[in-house]
Amino acid sequence: MATLASSVDARTESTDGQVDSGARRRRLYDLGAVLVYVLGAFYVTSRLWLDLDKRIQASNEQDHGFFQFVLTNAARSLVHLENPLFSSQVNVPDGVNMMANTSILGLAIPLAPVTLLFGVNVSYALLVVIALSGTAIAWYWLFSRHLVTSRAAAFVAALFCGFAPAFVSQANGHPNIAGQFMVPIILYWVAKLRTTERPVRTGLVLGLLITYQAFINEEVLLFIAICGLIMTLVYGVSHRAEFRAAFKRAATGLGVAAGLAFALLAYPLWFQFFGPQHYGAVPALSVTYYSDLGSYFAYASESLAGAPFRDRGLHAHPAEENAYFGWPLILLCLATLVLLWRNTLVRIAAAVALVFGSLSLGPVIKIYGYNTGLHSPFSLINEIPVLESVVPVRFAVMVTPALAVLLAIALDKVITAPRLAGTPRLLWYAGFAAALLPIMPTPLPAREVPPAPAFVTQGLWKQYVGPGDSIVTVPLGNIGNLEAQRWSAQVDLDMPVAGGYFLGPAQSDDPRARALYGQPSRPTSDLLNTASMTGKAPVITDQNRRDAVTDLKHWHAGAVILGPVKNKDILLPIMRELLGEPRFIGGVWVWDVRSMVKG
Repeated sequence: MATLASSVDARTESTDGQVDSGARRRRLYDLGAVLVYVLGAFYVTSRLWLDLDKRIQASNEQDHGFFQFVLTNAARSLVHLENPLFSSQVNVPDGVNMMANTSILGLAIPLAPVTLLFGVNVSYALLVVIALSGTAIAWYWLFSRHLVTSRAAAFVAALFCGFAPAFVSQANGHPNIAGQFMVPIILYWVAKLRTTERPVRTGLVLGLLITYQAFINEEVLLFIAICGLIMTLVYGVSHRAEFRAAFKRAATGLGVAAGLAFALLAYPLWFQFFGPQHYGAVPALSVTYYSDLGSYFAYASESLAGAPFRDRGLHAHPAEENAYFGWPLILLCLATLVLLWRNTLVRIAAAVALVFGSLSLGPVIKIYGYNTGLHSPFSLINEIPVLESVVPVRFAVMVTPALAVLLAIALDKVITAPRLAGTPRLLWYAGFAAALLPIMPTPLPAREVPPAPAFVTQGLWKQYVGPGDSIVTVPLGNIGNLEAQRWSAQVDLDMPVAGGYFLGPAQSDDPRARALYGQPSRPTSDLLNTASMTGKAPVITDQNRRDAVTDLKHWHAGAVILGPVKNKDILLPIMRELLGEPRFIGGVWVWDVRSMVKG
């Protein structure tokens, strides 16, 4: 990417007589490409759009609910002039450090008018559409303007970038990862440092772009930095004289970019790493997600040729199928690599794919579930601060744009090469079809969920909650909290809830301790969560009742509610023994615990 269009062997220009008609055709082609990408994103999310108020993404309900909270918190921070880096409405009384979570403020703030006018269900679905289509559009811009001559080649490669298995999979509750439209833009400005006559101005633009990406997803920003390093190294080895000539102005621009980004991000990063409710590293569970080497040759569950991932013996999560390309595409890219090895961009793309692909394998390489005992490159970095918080399987998302560069250059050669005609060209077209058609996406699964109860939507909770108080939901585990968090998002987070689904600090004095999903456990939450998961009712003792009062005081509870949750028939008798008889109000069982907590 560092050489962009200059690394392509040939680019043709229209003659003077063809400028107007050619430019008009190109504009129409551009508009058509954008339309296809937008319609494609609506197609992928179509099952959600069928009934936004009653549907949630079935493959990743937790993160869908979490991003509803994120979007609502951003809108609320604008309306109430609150700090968008922190939320006090979830996990009462401790709150949630939004910078230490995926606050996606770079998109949530611009979408705030949609959230406020049409509701968070609409803004979330629109966020996923923007993530997928925006990524494809951005790569189309880069490919068509700076990489290849053929608009068709740019269109196909960008379609792959936006709707490859990795990004469709990430669209299951991870719009922050699926939305990589800033990747080609930032890499373009990095590459521009090589030739710019105004390194300071270029650096200022780059610094602003880096800052913006930090408010979308820091993990992707780290990946961009690694890509930039690989670009620089490969270009430096391939073009030593040009590299030395450009070094001073490129270093100047990078210095300006780093300085500006540091100045703009200093406080948010301080808040993330040292502010209230910060933590040392992501939960240990996150780093257990890695790419099985066999997954690179298989098809994703949401691809035309795919099958449910659980049926294939591959270690995966439906929202982390990042390495599923299939044999035909791998072979096509290998052929491109061999035939066009002299092209610098091809070598850069190959290096990016190799580095990120190997890092995605996790500490130990597995093939179709078989543990080879061989350590992957990730084992060399998995204890380095910051890098230890990267989910290994997500390194594979950067393999997609690397392969897309190979596809764009190869298809451009096939389309524009004058000596390649007739049967050979048709055979190449057949190869591209065989590689790309099986990985075309299918609509993401969605399922209906019960709507928020009237107790929430009609504001019946307000009579139980004073300043600093909370509503406690049963059970109080991640799923139970997520439901309450999702309900609160439907009413602009006005209803404060104890606990929630988020990343927060563990009960540890170690500053490097890994985070927890949700709040630290307490006796009552553990008791109710166990009953909810096992379906078995424990014997309630006086100690359980004393623990319940202590825990309710900790949560500043005004009321405890039990809605339509799993094993409700088991939980209701337990709650009666702990807190006495409830009242059925607005679709939920309600225990007024104000006198118990404040008495």
